[in-house]
Amino acid sequence: MINIKKYIVAFILFLLTHTLLWTTPLAVEFIGIEASIQDLKVVLTWSTATETANLGFILERKTDSLASWESHANYLNNDALVGQGTVSTQSNYTYTDSLVTNGETYFYRISGIDYANNIGLLDSLSIFVGEVGIKPMVPSDFILTAYPNPFNSRIAISYQLSASSQIEMNIYNTRGLLVEQLFEGWVDEGKYGLIWDASGMSSGVYIVKMEAGEFFHSHKIVLMK
Repeated sequence: MINIKKYIVAFILFLLTHTLLWTTPLAVEFIGIEASIQDLKVVLTWSTATETANLGFILERKTDSLASWESHANYLNNDALVGQGTVSTQSNYTYTDSLVTNGETYFYRISGIDYANNIGLLDSLSIFVGEVGIKPMVPSDFILTAYPNPFNSRIAISYQLSASSQIEMNIYNTRGLLVEQLFEGWVDEGKYGLIWDASGMSSGVYIVKMEAGEFFHSHKIVLMK
């Protein structure tokens, strides 16, 4: 007998991972995602500062930076990726990927989906699985920091690259809307810094997002006047 439910879920997952919805703003204040190696398993941890109508998360994976992303786990088949709905406090998540091979590099990206089925890309990273632990890879070896944080009107944003890359640095509000583009261009390996003058902005939480190729890092900053 055909399992109708199974095919319906499979079709929904196909739509989620093959539609061009990755730029949809989500009402999720995403803090960031990190990866570590434990017993030759990849442990992914991420946090949100607040969530509004957050249905859950979609995790994709690949082992070749030039390959297409493949669906790996999501809120429909794994309770670890189910969202908190609407909360105003920090939520922490953990997912363990045990289907990994020693000596391989794994690339992950995580997206969120809300109750209206809007999907938004949140963050991405890569990690090397080895007996000695983590071998840093892009974007793990490009660093983004901001100081002071919280800040009043002006904040220094610093970043470090281990290889030359096309860089884009933007400021977003917590709804995912672009507030200001700080920089776009080709940057050589090294350490760099810039200043964001937010004297004309309202107090609140903003997100600094740095993109380098298909990878990016985001950093939460708080403007207090």
